[in-house]
Amino acid sequence: MEQSQSSDQPEGGKQRQEENKEEEDPVDALNEKLRTEAVIDKVEAEAAQEAAALPPIQGPWRAVGEWRGQTILESPAEPIPIDMKALDAWNLERLTKRATEGDAVAQYRLAKAYMKGNHDVAQSAENAAGWADKAARQGHAGAQFLLGKMYAGGFGVERNADEVLTWWAKAVRQGNKQAQYHLGRLYESVGVVTTAAQLTEKAASQGHREAQFSLGLMYKEGRSVAQSDELAVAWWRKAAHQGEFNAQSHLGYMYEKGRGVERPSDVEAAAWYRRAAIQGHSSAQYNLAGLCRQGRGVAQNNSEAATWYLQSARQGLALAQFHLGCMCHDGVGVAQSYEEAVAWWSKAALQGHIGAQYELGCLYKAGRAGVPQDIALARRWLSAAASKGYPEAQAELASLPDESSILEGSDERKATE
Repeated sequence: MEQSQSSDQPEGGKQRQEENKEEEDPVDALNEKLRTEAVIDKVEAEAAQEAAALPPIQGPWRAVGEWRGQTILESPAEPIPIDMKALDAWNLERLTKRATEGDAVAQYRLAKAYMKGNHDVAQSAENAAGWADKAARQGHAGAQFLLGKMYAGGFGVERNADEVLTWWAKAVRQGNKQAQYHLGRLYESVGVVTTAAQLTEKAASQGHREAQFSLGLMYKEGRSVAQSDELAVAWWRKAAHQGEFNAQSHLGYMYEKGRGVERPSDVEAAAWYRRAAIQGHSSAQYNLAGLCRQGRGVAQNNSEAATWYLQSARQGLALAQFHLGCMCHDGVGVAQSYEEAVAWWSKAALQGHIGAQYELGCLYKAGRAGVPQDIALARRWLSAAASKGYPEAQAELASLPDESSILEGSDERKATE
């Protein structure tokens, strides 16, 4: 009944779990005028002229630490509080004073504080955008990226594609890796793939983990770069070591299939799948379940396999739903239950999984404990699988009684009652 399958990664390798992202995806917020290269070229040229005239950030400054990936600078004249997580009313007053005096770093940090908000600082999109604008106009690269992001999402300002491009282009010229990554994605979305690859590589080289994953995907698929499994693995390894779960899952897949690595290794595959699975990556959970079921790279364990199938199935992966249904049907790794099998197969079947459609059809055709025979449902699901060329479904469908026979049998039973 159950066939072992290995899941290729979802299109683009991306989950709908945005919690692992460093920043929101801005592309969907841009308006239609962004869809031509002419607009991009025009805005970027204007941004270059404006950037050349920008004054340098006033100093002197020294690095005193990092907060959420951003270097925190301090002027010897009057230190700025470093711990943004403990930004209380007293610290907010000091920070506001420095920002009002024109301190670009204070302005940027104040924008971040108002953007996030906490129990001492009420979130304010208007204040966040206002302070980000002030810092960005002084040439603060982080503020320039942040302001572009606000224009992309309409946070405190009206959405404006030209402003997004203008501010991200300025931040890119200062080497801001966030701007490089997001502007690269933007260029790719409008088909300017060479520039997209260049920007993505710049961000990846600075350690931006999402950029490293994206660049690896470009190499695997040969998009705007020469196809290379080896380089794909190299970039995914960098991202995976930083905890990027898409990269961890893809790296596990490459080890399982022996692509871009010295030799296949189920042990390495299981290790990387597990790291991504723990973070909630549905394909990694599914693939790890398969290795647990088969005892490849890990000790054979049907119970653990069922656990990972369940985690993946709950996220809507049809393959996991199908295999979990099989384990419920057979009582392997879980308590035997035809009802549970029907529940999971139905979810997969509705997504078009042929195997689930076939198994549902057979189960309804025969009837089991907790699942009464239902020829109409059997016909529905077997027809769905048969229409896709599944020979077993075609054979089962042909053996079903025709509707007239069912009606005649029903009439005979009524006559004898």
